[in-house]
Amino acid sequence: MDEVGLSGEPVLVAQMLQGRRELALGARLDPTFGPVIMVGDGGKYVEALCDLDFLLPPFDVDAVRECVNRLRIAPILKGVRGESPLNVEPFCHAAARLGQLMTALDTIASIDINPFIIATEGEPFAIVDALVERRDVIKQLA
Repeated sequence: MDEVGLSGEPVLVAQMLQGRRELALGARLDPTFGPVIMVGDGGKYVEALCDLDFLLPPFDVDAVRECVNRLRIAPILKGVRGESPLNVEPFCHAAARLGQLMTALDTIASIDINPFIIATEGEPFAIVDALVERRDVIKQLA
């Protein structure tokens, strides 16, 4: 991504990417449970549909796969009505790494990744938007 100035107005130039499904991945440092990792259906309907599940570290990629398979959208991810199944592996690996990151670092209050776009095997995935909140900044604002 690059910003280019044309006539003094900034323009954002970014790669066009098409996927088949938008997922959400998040983490929050809970005062009671410690790191909590959220996986679920994402995009603009994340709050409206609330198809989410949660994991408490430590967990591995297999645990994330099981979590994804419990979502209401799981049949869609596996392919329906002649559609190819979607490759959830990059998402599952990212969730497992996010759990490790939140366990290893005590400086992050939360991470919100939405959408995490997935497609069929061999097609690229992409993290389109991510927000990281540091604990020290949250404490200063409180």
